[in-house]
Amino acid sequence: MENLPESEKRELVRQACLQAFADDFIQELPEKYDTKVGDSGALLSGGEKQRVAIARSIISNPQILLLDEATSALDPEAESKVQASLDNVSKRRTTILIAHKLATVQKADKIVVMNRGQVIEQGTHEQLLAQGGAYYELVNAQSLDTGSKDFPTPSTTAVSAAEVVEKPAIRETVESRPSVVEHTDDEEDKKTTNEEEDISRKLSLMKVLGTIFKQLPTAWPLFFFGIVSSTIGGGMFPGQAVLFGYSIPTLQIPPSDYLVSQGSFWALMYFVFNLGILVCYLGVGFFWTMASSHASRFYRREYLDAMLRQDVAFFDVRGHGAAEMTSRLSMHPEAIRNMVNTNMALIIIIFVDVISTSVSVVVVAAGMPTLFCAGYFRLRLEMANHDRLKDMYLECARFASEAVSSIRTVSSLTLEHKVLDSFQSRLAECSRREVRSKMVTMLVHAFAESVNLAVTSLAFWYGGELLSQGEYTLREFFIAFMSVLIGSQTAGVLFGYSSDVSKAHAAANHIIALRDSRPPITTSTGSKITMTGCEKAPLIEFRNVNFAYASRPNHNVLKGLNLSIQKGQSIGIVGASGCGKSTIIALLERFYDVTSGQLLVGGTPLSEQDVHHHRSNIGMVSQDTMLFQGSIRENILLGLHDDEEDEATATSRVERACRSANMHEFILSLPAGYSTDVGNRGVALSGGQRQRLAIARALIRELDLLLFDEATTFY
Repeated sequence: MENLPESEKRELVRQACLQAFADDFIQELPEKYDTKVGDSGALLSGGEKQRVAIARSIISNPQILLLDEATSALDPEAESKVQASLDNVSKRRTTILIAHKLATVQKADKIVVMNRGQVIEQGTHEQLLAQGGAYYELVNAQSLDTGSKDFPTPSTTAVSAAEVVEKPAIRETVESRPSVVEHTDDEEDKKTTNEEEDISRKLSLMKVLGTIFKQLPTAWPLFFFGIVSSTIGGGMFPGQAVLFGYSIPTLQIPPSDYLVSQGSFWALMYFVFNLGILVCYLGVGFFWTMASSHASRFYRREYLDAMLRQDVAFFDVRGHGAAEMTSRLSMHPEAIRNMVNTNMALIIIIFVDVISTSVSVVVVAAGMPTLFCAGYFRLRLEMANHDRLKDMYLECARFASEAVSSIRTVSSLTLEHKVLDSFQSRLAECSRREVRSKMVTMLVHAFAESVNLAVTSLAFWYGGELLSQGEYTLREFFIAFMSVLIGSQTAGVLFGYSSDVSKAHAAANHIIALRDSRPPITTSTGSKITMTGCEKAPLIEFRNVNFAYASRPNHNVLKGLNLSIQKGQSIGIVGASGCGKSTIIALLERFYDVTSGQLLVGGTPLSEQDVHHHRSNIGMVSQDTMLFQGSIRENILLGLHDDEEDEATATSRVERACRSANMHEFILSLPAGYSTDVGNRGVALSGGQRQRLAIARALIRELDLLLFDEATTFY
């Protein structure tokens, strides 16, 4: 298939999407089949993602088709059509379906009923119904449950979003597609670059160092003693020049006891000098290592805190996905640590050495300015190159993270080689650009090194002239020459750290800017409204609400929405896949603010309320359930904000919440019970078990408002 012409590939894609009932919504997108889906498909709704996944699974015409809840997030109309298509394509291949919705497997040639890891019944739909066994009970249970699901008690308001057949009236009120982008890739890249520049405001290197120093007051003693130790260490090279100048004439003394005594004396001076340097460098290593460790720990915590404080809209921007931000969290504090580490000490040592050895040497004035200019130009080039390449390497990290996190999909589609080739092509492009930029940088470096040798040659020639004219003694010549030699060499080494400095400069700019940012939603500290006492007035009220996502500011997802919800009511918001139901849930959680109109909670505009207090009164269960590495009990306790409760009370509340979520008996059947580890992102549990655990996590608190966004997708 890889060798097919582009036109044939596109036709195969279109035919697969037609069979998966995905072509209809794709054709509505501005870029149609070229529309970007975002990080892990974040810009598509759940139903849209599933239809694309179904199309992807059948495009290669496989002999065996595995469908694990493949239609769970589809609305009934889409599900029926996709199911009809799947029934059609299944006739020519072996198909295994995993489903909670029995309608999905009704036409299967064989239905296998399992319980606690064992097969208890097998047969066709009609045969199993005739047996009146477990399958018959499941069919009756689903029929009885239709329209009579258990809702929260009247004291709790519940808002639930679910898929239904698309109606024209719904389309007029609520439109969807935060999933599409109207601009081209170039425009998107340009927009991303501008947004990155806004976040990473360009502070000069000295201002960055000053800011780091001010933000780490507890490390001031370490900085002070580190600078003192480094300054003393910087006197090592001129000290060597002086010792060398005074000891060399000793070699002119004729062989005698005096020569031996003078040689022993200067050897002892070298030994004492080296002991002093040993103590000094021990201090340099200790103080700067401690300071860098303190800075790394501080900025890792501050960086993560700054990320968590950002509004949800921040992560909708290209370049702010989970992989990119995680990569930055790893690299940026490490870059600061490398700069504040012994590198900073060596820079101070070399700088002090250059100044101390050059002050009294007139000849250096001819070459040192050129050397410094070349070094400074190299530093600026390194900074510019780092800024150009960092986004490309972050894109590689994002791609690798997405591939690893989707390893089951990659393995099932046998995409390992294709993923590796794609990653290799991205790295190759990064390498090509880096090589071109390094060539220019190395030309500057080569020029600086040649100037270094030229300065040494000039010093030797000029010193010889002064020596021949009797203006310098041999001792003075050696002191001056060694000073010039060491000074010019260390000046070249000084700018060898330009790469580390440029990385740390860019990293510190980004961290400081993000840390000092003030997201409009998460930093709001308005009134703290309680949801009690709202029996008469609406608890929640949408007044002529319009909303558009930042990616499509000219396209309203919600248009003049008016909706009132009383305290204790259970409200179902229904509509076709991608009609904006999840947008309403997001507004109620205040992930975004309305574009126009008003959203009132407890009679007060939500935009005027303390966002953290508001969210503490809300429980939310979404379609894409997120669990953390740890035990079942630990995941449920994440919903409990009161850390002062004793163990017995917390355990009681956990069990009560699990009973309400119909999960207690299942948990007790596990060998480790509530201590069972759920695995990374809850991989050890099924989709339905993850959702029930998420419901228990939401119910463990006494909430005023419950939000369910397709919370029973896997039931």
